[in-house]
Amino acid sequence: MKTSHFTNQFTQDLQRLATLGGPELESAAERLGALMIPILQQRMLEQFGTLVTEFNQLRNREELELRVHADSIHLVGTVNDTAPTSETIGDLDARFALRLPSDLKDRIDTLASSEGMSTNSWVVRTLSHATSTHPAHRQSPFGQTLRGRGRS
Repeated sequence: MKTSHFTNQFTQDLQRLATLGGPELESAAERLGALMIPILQQRMLEQFGTLVTEFNQLRNREELELRVHADSIHLVGTVNDTAPTSETIGDLDARFALRLPSDLKDRIDTLASSEGMSTNSWVVRTLSHATSTHPAHRQSPFGQTLRGRGRS
């Protein structure tokens, strides 16, 4: 996506509005439009960055990356290969007996194996993620410090 597409539309809209006010306003709008382009680009990047960070907080192994090069912005999907360690999920000293259909167990085994994890680690990570992102347990992103990765 090109940021110039949006900034050009903004300056065109600004100039169309300025025609309602006469030649002085048209001249002022033209100068203001040129000055606003870097500010608009910065605000768009900030909003995309916030969106990417919020998306990544809701995902388990998928992450989006915002890549900016000159006038282009690209969203790129990546896989986060870092599996939680015992420090991130606590000590593994509790046991949980679970009865489940064999086809579900087979699917879990396949998923864990495809991610290079033991079935136990995969289940612990998945349950940890599910309970930490449940709406009743998640705080509103407003007013919090958002963390993420960015490149410019």
